[in-house]
Order: sequence, then structure tokens, then C-alpha cells
Amino acid sequence: MEQTDDTTCGSMTVLMARAMTDPLYVLYLTTGDSDDRADARPEQFQARLTAEEHRIHAATNRFWPQRLGSTPGGVSSELSRHADALGGQYEPRLNTGTGGKSALADAVEAAGSGQPVPVLIGDWIPKHYILLIGTDGAGLLVYEPGYATVDRINKQAFLNGKIDIVGFHHVYAVVTPSQFPGAA
Repeated sequence: MEQTDDTTCGSMTVLMARAMTDPLYVLYLTTGDSDDRADARPEQFQARLTAEEHRIHAATNRFWPQRLGSTPGGVSSELSRHADALGGQYEPRLNTGTGGKSALADAVEAAGSGQPVPVLIGDWIPKHYILLIGTDGAGLLVYEPGYATVDRINKQAFLNGKIDIVGFHHVYAVVTPSQFPGAA
């Protein structure tokens, strides 16, 4: 599922996080909660995805201009509305780069336990969301909504706040679940 415009990457990470963890949400997206097979045609599925992406975009930007995308607080609030399906409340956390257990380490741990984590990235300014969806022996797996791809990034580089994905190189913030194995 690819984002429909330049401002909905945050919305798509919320949509995908829910789709990964909530089978009833996926059923709604694919069928519209209808028993009629005609309601599950590809064009209707795409229409529901686009409508949901725009609904989430509006919900995550109540006090922020929509043309600037979603704030970590807006993403966190929308995910937390569905805490039962997602396994807990979500909170926005800045990448401060200071010692101790970092927000980025918590993001990696949460994704490793099956909980998706939106990640705000950019260069000089925060610009784009990706979704940390898991780990494997070779690195971290991320969903990139601009191209609707799953990519692998280097775990240690991520923990250092550095990435190389779609032209962006810095991790600004993560939106982590408050409950996962190892959470404080």
C-alpha cells in the first residue's frame, strides 16, 4: 500500500501498523464489513484504503497544518486509540542521542517483539515516516510508504540515529508502544 500524496506517510504508517496487528481492521479494509463478494473488488479495496488514509491524516492533524504531514504526537494519539489491537498505548519519543537506554533501542526491541514502530526521519528537518516492522539476522525491516516497499536497514546504524533510506539519513523520533517485552 503506497501513500497517495506527499503528506500522508505518517497516516500510512498508522494504517499499516493497525493492519499488521488487527485482523478485524484488515477484514474491514478488504470487504467493507460486507458479506457481498462484490464489495471486495480491488477498486473498492483501494477506495477504502484511500479514504482511511485521509481519515487518519485528518485525525493526526487536528492542530497542525495537514500540508506539513503528521506530528509524532498525532501519530501516537491515533495509534493509542487502538491500543487493544496494537498491544498498548504509544508515545512519541525524540532521538536525543544521549546515554542510557535510548528510544531507538526501545523501538528495535518493540519491533523485535512484533509491535510496529513509526519512525520519523529526514536530513536537516524531520520530513518522512517509515514503519519499523521487525528484525532479522541481517538487520531491521522497515515498511517505506512512499514506494510501498519493505527494506532492510543496518541495526547498529539505526541505533546510532543514522539511516540511508529514500534519501534521508537521520532518525529524529520514534513512536513506541509503552508495553512490550523489556519495556520499563
